[in-house]
Amino acid sequence: MIDSFEDYSLKGLQRTLSYSAWPMVGYTQRMHKVLGKFPNYIIAISSTGPDHYSYGYDYVSASKAVIECMCRYLSYRFREEAVIINAVRSRAIKTQSLETIFGKELAPFVKKFVPDNYCIEAEEVADAIVGLCSGYCDAIRGQTITVDRGTSFFDNFMDMYTRYRKGHLNIKKLD
Repeated sequence: MIDSFEDYSLKGLQRTLSYSAWPMVGYTQRMHKVLGKFPNYIIAISSTGPDHYSYGYDYVSASKAVIECMCRYLSYRFREEAVIINAVRSRAIKTQSLETIFGKELAPFVKKFVPDNYCIEAEEVADAIVGLCSGYCDAIRGQTITVDRGTSFFDNFMDMYTRYRKGHLNIKKLD
């Protein structure tokens, strides 16, 4: 967890990249070596980290940006192969990883300000991945697909203020 600039270290960033971004390349290389061919589909998992601030998420956000960039470059590298690579980006999904990174207090805090359907279900991300690997979306290559139910459009302070005025936001009266 990054709390301040002093927490930055090259070793920490490298570790995060090796856990999050590198497997897209490393596993693909290993599959080719073991199986003698590349997989037909490669799907990398990203997040809104590169575009939205999340406290303490500095390294993970950077690694997600690397994933999305490498997805485009790898798509170019595989242009002559029968390999389709994309990234799927999602908003928060209630998982152990989310709790580990941001703490157990996050979910109750978020519940005060946003509706229950704010978090994306893992099944929704899985549905997008199945669609990308179905053969019907093979023209989509090197892209980052966002699974967010459109919340990037309406999840903002004006939406929160509107819900507050309608009595749908569970916070104390503002003075």
